[in-house]
Amino acid sequence: MKTNLKNENGSELAVYTFHLRFEGAADIAFETSGYWFDANGRLLDGNDTVDGKLSLVLTATDLRYGRLLIAPISTNRFHARQVTIEDLLAYDAFEPRVRLDPMLRYQILPEIPEPVWRFWFMSRGLVLSRPRSVRTAIHSW
Repeated sequence: MKTNLKNENGSELAVYTFHLRFEGAADIAFETSGYWFDANGRLLDGNDTVDGKLSLVLTATDLRYGRLLIAPISTNRFHARQVTIEDLLAYDAFEPRVRLDPMLRYQILPEIPEPVWRFWFMSRGLVLSRPRSVRTAIHSW
């Protein structure tokens, strides 16, 4: 017997997968996380990316009217329900501007611009899979 998952309002939940791409970085592995907020700024779901894919459990309404923020931080704070939109924006999170179709369970997002993801790793002291000096990274833009 198949059971449909529902949120607290009785709306049907579905797993949506988002394919993340990074401009100019086809051969670099990035560890990022994605967070979904409703239209009122309430955190609904969050997850770490795996192989460039982010899976979130949302309703069709959430997908139409919510906000997705992507940042290079762990979901540990998410699980403690301590992540806010303000936190992520202060951390220079990327918010893709795209209209998503709730009928599609697999969504391809626009590329995260190279200056954004390079800034994450230079200013936050995070490590790329191919370490480079900051000076080299700045000159390569």
